[in-house]
Amino acid sequence: MNTLLLRTTGLRAFPRIFTTRVYLRCYTVAGKDDNPVPSELRDSPVKSRLFRFAYWALNSRKAHLEDAAVNLYHSVNDVNMREFFTVCKMPDTFQSFFTIHLLHFWMCLVRLNKEGDDGAAISKSMSKIFWQDMRDRMGMLGPMKPKVTRNNRKILDSQFFMDILSYDEAIVSHDIVLASIMWRKFLSTSDAAKADPVLLALLVEYVRKQVHHLDHISSEQLLKDGKITWLPLTSDHYSIK
Repeated sequence: MNTLLLRTTGLRAFPRIFTTRVYLRCYTVAGKDDNPVPSELRDSPVKSRLFRFAYWALNSRKAHLEDAAVNLYHSVNDVNMREFFTVCKMPDTFQSFFTIHLLHFWMCLVRLNKEGDDGAAISKSMSKIFWQDMRDRMGMLGPMKPKVTRNNRKILDSQFFMDILSYDEAIVSHDIVLASIMWRKFLSTSDAAKADPVLLALLVEYVRKQVHHLDHISSEQLLKDGKITWLPLTSDHYSIK
């Protein structure tokens, strides 16, 4: 059975590539009684070099942008998946998760595109986190043959680039174009949902209002903290002005 069709349990697997940053943070509290760094490390001959390196790493522009990318990706994972499964009548599968997740990941990229070089740096970091997260999640779905793993990754790679290009075209086009891709990605697999024009209109409105909502997040908040909020899918209390 194709791994992408297996049921998911709302996994929250994150990459391990940023654990070094946590380790470096320990050195910034050197001298405090509650310092978690072992005394043999704090009192070693290389202490001053480690402190200087830690200070540089934690205060450089690149490090701050990496932190923003991690926080922003956490925000993408905060999307209410169950609401989409229920409202759009999507099956609770890894494929459905990937579809919903990628839509919100793309909306973050759209917002970051307006932030110049800093936005490009965050987008690049988020893309690395995205693919590491996908690999980790696929690994948690159960054992699979290497050939199946490679095939599934090829499927995800193809879907990623095709969907990103389709969303890019749709967001600057007429709602008919956006409706076409939303129907194909979210509704076409359900007999109960594919013939529901109200549900399709809801999805189109959701994308438009969500992009509008992200546009009004300040550059300072986006680049410094990377923490954003999402509007609910079925909210009736938001309008684009």
